[in-house]
Amino acid sequence: MSEREREIWNRRYSEPGFRMGDGPKRFLVELAELLPGRGAVLDLGCGEGQNLVWLAGRGLVGTGVDVSVVGLNKAAALSEAMEIDLELIEADLDVWDPGGRQFQVVLCSHVLLRELVPKMRRAVAPGGLLLMENMMVGAPIPLRYVVETQEMLHWFLGFRILHYREITRDGIPVAQLAARRPG
Repeated sequence: MSEREREIWNRRYSEPGFRMGDGPKRFLVELAELLPGRGAVLDLGCGEGQNLVWLAGRGLVGTGVDVSVVGLNKAAALSEAMEIDLELIEADLDVWDPGGRQFQVVLCSHVLLRELVPKMRRAVAPGGLLLMENMMVGAPIPLRYVVETQEMLHWFLGFRILHYREITRDGIPVAQLAARRPG
């Protein structure tokens, strides 16, 4: 992400009445049965925190990373209102690295940075779960941010694929992936 993208997201999250949603992403709820009952979750591009707060409410310890301080402030307010503790990190995902930290769940929803893929693979603890949803070619956004047919499957070779589908949701082509790291 660039400084320009940081400004775009800060401006978008600052718009009066703007919200990315009222709850978790639909695909996350649909795959809830795969989630562990406890452990740590990493939400890459957590935005306003709806997914992260929902996951933390299910017993997971939440860490969220986002480029937008405005989005993170909204996530902090939401978690405080729900009486849920979160670790929120303002960082550019192009350069941020989890270091040696590993998580039982790593979530990346509609934040595609191919440079993140090796970091996501390392961040999933052995036996842990990776959840990813992203727009596909044909979506009305720049090609840098969309995936090709079955592209996500190739990124996670060696993981056990639990769920993969390509659908059209609200007129936009979307790919979904749930995969478990061996171990």
